[in-house]
Amino acid sequence: MQLIDTHVHINFDVFESELDQLRQRWLEAGVVRLVHSCVEPSEFTGIQALAERFPELSFAVGLHPLDTEKWTSETENQILTLARSDARVVAIGETGLDFYK
Repeated sequence: MQLIDTHVHINFDVFESELDQLRQRWLEAGVVRLVHSCVEPSEFTGIQALAERFPELSFAVGLHPLDTEKWTSETENQILTLARSDARVVAIGETGLDFYK
């Protein structure tokens, strides 16, 4: 069975020194594609760099729901521009179950 993880954040600092080991683990588990969530447009270039490094990575662009006060027409335009600029963008939006709240 091939698996797809539809919501990852491997750009977090906690993973920086372990990315190669993390990749080995997802490959061993049968994960063939990952969709990296983007919580704000400023993360986009870093996530693009990760997708260059890990070709099985696609990504979403968006703004985290807890940051709605940051939403402006400029934010919307930025997200749409980012989405149109890279074929690896497969979704617009950032949603998840924030159980830590």
